[in-house]
Amino acid sequence: MNFSLAKRLQRTAVLSIAPLVFVPVLFSAPIVLAQQQQQQQQEPPADLSRPNGPNVIDPNQNKNKPDAANTPVPGTPGKAEAPPPPMPETPDWITPLRWYEGTWVVKSDQPGSKPSTETDTCQTSGKRFYECEHVVDGETVALRLYVPGDQAGHYYTQSVLPSGTALGRNDLLIEGNTWVLSDKSELDDGALSYKRINLVFNGKNHDTVRYTVELSDDGLHWRTVSTGVGKKQKP
Repeated sequence: MNFSLAKRLQRTAVLSIAPLVFVPVLFSAPIVLAQQQQQQQQEPPADLSRPNGPNVIDPNQNKNKPDAANTPVPGTPGKAEAPPPPMPETPDWITPLRWYEGTWVVKSDQPGSKPSTETDTCQTSGKRFYECEHVVDGETVALRLYVPGDQAGHYYTQSVLPSGTALGRNDLLIEGNTWVLSDKSELDDGALSYKRINLVFNGKNHDTVRYTVELSDDGLHWRTVSTGVGKKQKP
């Protein structure tokens, strides 16, 4: 063996075993070279196009891989989300009742009277009920229930006190901008007393209402006991 070949063998041996064990280079070089030659004869040639050796398929590599069909392509919009379900339409019979929703400042025409603040918080319950919590000056007075009557513009109403006491069924008739709420009750002596409240709404958004309260002993002859006006407050 000439001197240059011995140098090349020595350099190869150092690169092959130096990271593993500390052994004399001159004694280990022939063994390492023989092992390398035997491995090259038994193993198929490596894929030289891959610097890290042949491509070995990992059977687990596709388990967490995203589905290409559902992966957005750069520069294209992603899958559109399903639109929310449409809001249910308000039944026609409820539309005029909603004029009274919100907060009103009500002032009687009686001299020296103070204005009151009245708020009606309303909602539809099922398909046949419309209910409003009526609050006067911060105190809940009653829950008002409305159901459609036997003809267009006719309603039955019921007021329930916070104690749970129902005050009886009344009639409400709506014609245009005018509401007429009728009530009939029996007095302690058995006589009947009739009450009627007239509400006339004005303004572009029905934000002004003029009211008149009337009483009758026979339902035919009426006397006015109170009048006033209400102004709807902006939310």
